[in-house]
Amino acid sequence: MEDKKQEIISRLAALCAQREVCASEARKKIEKWDTDNALADSIIDCLKNERYIDEHRYCRAFIHDKMQYNHWGEHKIAAALRQKSIPDNIVSETLAEIPPQQWQEILDIELKKKARQLKGDSYERRTRLIRFAMQRGFSYSLAEQCAARIEE
Repeated sequence: MEDKKQEIISRLAALCAQREVCASEARKKIEKWDTDNALADSIIDCLKNERYIDEHRYCRAFIHDKMQYNHWGEHKIAAALRQKSIPDNIVSETLAEIPPQQWQEILDIELKKKARQLKGDSYERRTRLIRFAMQRGFSYSLAEQCAARIEE
């Protein structure tokens, strides 16, 4: 039993050394290897104690990647992190670290790209831009401000 635990810990430690992993992802990996819940809990606790798994660090990396590469908004990122069972307080703390102007810059870039593709009158284009921004996870007020700025 102890050998199996050490083998799983070493496998997960190697995975965590390659990329950031949250506790729920680690738990899914452990479940694939047919372990009971008590053993899974002890393995995850061990990895947390050795700082292979750190929810704050994972959250920062996830937010950075989704902002820079996928151009997601705050709401969509928060929803994705909730699906990964990251506690709400960690999500809100980490999202609060990002300045509002950074969200605005990302949204401006995305809406300018989208505006080039749209045809129609000003009202219809603006409505589509706002809807697009909200689907990307940005707030209505920010979407409305950026869409109005682009349509000017």
